[in-house]
Amino acid sequence: MKSRFPFLQLILHSAFWFVIFYFFTRNSFLRPLAIATPYKEYLSVLFVMIMIYVNYFYLIPKYFLSKKFKIFFPLAIGTIVVAVMSEFFLVKPNIYQCASGYLPAEEFPKYYRILVMLLFFRNLCFLLFFFLLKLYQDLLEKYRLEKQTFADRTHCITILLPSKKAKIVRIEDIVYLSHDQNYTYFHMTNGKKHPQYVSLKDVEDTLPKDFSLRINKKYIVMILHVVDYNKASVTLDLVENGEPVVLPISEQKKDMVSEKLKEIKRKSSVSFRLLHDENAKNDGRTDECIASVTEENDKEELFLEENSLECEIFDFVLAHPNCSMPDIVEAIKGKSKSTIERSVRKLKAGGLVEHRNSTKKGGYYVVESGDDNTPA
Repeated sequence: MKSRFPFLQLILHSAFWFVIFYFFTRNSFLRPLAIATPYKEYLSVLFVMIMIYVNYFYLIPKYFLSKKFKIFFPLAIGTIVVAVMSEFFLVKPNIYQCASGYLPAEEFPKYYRILVMLLFFRNLCFLLFFFLLKLYQDLLEKYRLEKQTFADRTHCITILLPSKKAKIVRIEDIVYLSHDQNYTYFHMTNGKKHPQYVSLKDVEDTLPKDFSLRINKKYIVMILHVVDYNKASVTLDLVENGEPVVLPISEQKKDMVSEKLKEIKRKSSVSFRLLHDENAKNDGRTDECIASVTEENDKEELFLEENSLECEIFDFVLAHPNCSMPDIVEAIKGKSKSTIERSVRKLKAGGLVEHRNSTKKGGYYVVESGDDNTPA
């Protein structure tokens, strides 16, 4: 799995090993003594590094993350043993030279066993640190890919508001995004502005590439809402403070932005509008992922509380298309059937899920965009 920040990770790993080199060369509590042979201190660190990165780049991704635990753990322990014994035999003459003055000869085997155990424990701690780091990076990458897949399939994204509520919004309702003081602001077609504590880069990675464009360090514009542009700025179909929004294009991106706008705007506009026309003809909705509920002619925004029952049902239907109501009731623990049915009706009214085909043979699906196989 490719890292999103290879240069930053290179800096962090280099800094970590610089500190380890410093302690290895100036302190003996992390390694055996190597008197008058400093090259052995560096080789000791090299053995540890090889052991760490064989696991980090090969064994963990190939075996542990693939859930092949019976293969991973013996191989991981084997790399630790090889590193320990390589270091031990490298410095064994130095250990004997240092300890022979105060340790009886019959005590050496016991001393060697203790030393090997300490080296094993030290290397295990190093490996555990990088193991947890790798798992954390893998979880972040999976979460990012899940958000990106959801956005690509539904043309909707989830915004985590400061109130800890998760709001699902249509991508076409976003005009542009701005970043200020660690917050990314979603500027909507209705004039609202939703803040989220996230970097602009993270949001950029989530948005479908055909419908968004980064024009400088602070702004991302949605191609569908660009009404005019030149090499210095883009004009959007949103009015703020009585004037159309005009955003600057950075000097480094002006040529790239100009070329992409010519190509992407044509494709994305046709794609969006054909999709909307088809949906309007087929089922009267204006989009395939609506985040509002109409009750008694009063339109209310549908907010999905984080970890709420609606979110849990939505996630289950997304993961299990064509699931029936009994399937949902069985999967959601601790809630009555009537409560789950009310939440499903709420999601259906919000245009987030739908029931397809007959009552007996059909099932629930997340409402998606561009689904050519959707039954009439």
